[in-house]
Amino acid sequence: MPGASKDVSPAFLELCRRKREVLSPAAIGVRDLGTRPGPSPKGVAQWQVDVAMGTGHDTYRRIESGKYRPSQEMLRRLATALQFKESEFAWAHWELYGSNPTHSLFPETHLSIPRAYKTKVEAQSNPSYVQNFRWEPQYVNDPFRAVFPSGHVPENLALWWLTSDEARDPEHGVLIHWERLWAPLLVAQFRASLAGRPDDPVLQEIDAAARRDPLLKRIYARGESPYIHPDGDRRPLRYRGVPGSALLLFSDLRSTPGATELTFIFEPDESVLAA
Repeated sequence: MPGASKDVSPAFLELCRRKREVLSPAAIGVRDLGTRPGPSPKGVAQWQVDVAMGTGHDTYRRIESGKYRPSQEMLRRLATALQFKESEFAWAHWELYGSNPTHSLFPETHLSIPRAYKTKVEAQSNPSYVQNFRWEPQYVNDPFRAVFPSGHVPENLALWWLTSDEARDPEHGVLIHWERLWAPLLVAQFRASLAGRPDDPVLQEIDAAARRDPLLKRIYARGESPYIHPDGDRRPLRYRGVPGSALLLFSDLRSTPGATELTFIFEPDESVLAA
């Protein structure tokens, strides 16, 4: 059991204290047993947090004192008991482990993205969009709408990238050399999303559709190497009917785990057709 105080962020300990001191026993589902020996704690007592977490005696005290660096599962219990906001949980996970959580504290809150990103996306002169963890676009700009020959942005981008003829037609599709240069990486990227939320019904439906697809079945069977995101990749693409090269700039939204933003910079280049 890791226990060195140097492993625990002081900022994380302060967050725990602040959250604990504004809660009541009733708020975390613990009985208030009345006055106990010693000074009255603000909010709830440390032992009451143990009860709410369902852990052994003195666990939370050691966490808050910096003597015990919680495991990822213990952090989830703690965040639930102390009623962390989703953004606080994501921040604490990053602070302790240097990564975003693979599962949200409140998954349903991640289907919508703050409207400030709408302003950001619309201010871009290059094609840009923001999507939630289900690959459902929330905000898109007009240059990104021009990606789609039909003029309509699909409800789910994973399904479009992976299965749409508009995306993958060898002669006229948006994604040039789809089977060789796009599909293997898209499959791996989608699988990473599914691994993070294996119980999500929308991602399950996309996975089932992809596995039924005659072209994608072969790629799934090959077992592509792990691939998380396309940031910095350069891919061949038809934009407004013109072949060229797209530099993909991809980022995660720290405030909304699982949500992503993508902008691409397009340069016409007919030589990509022969690549």
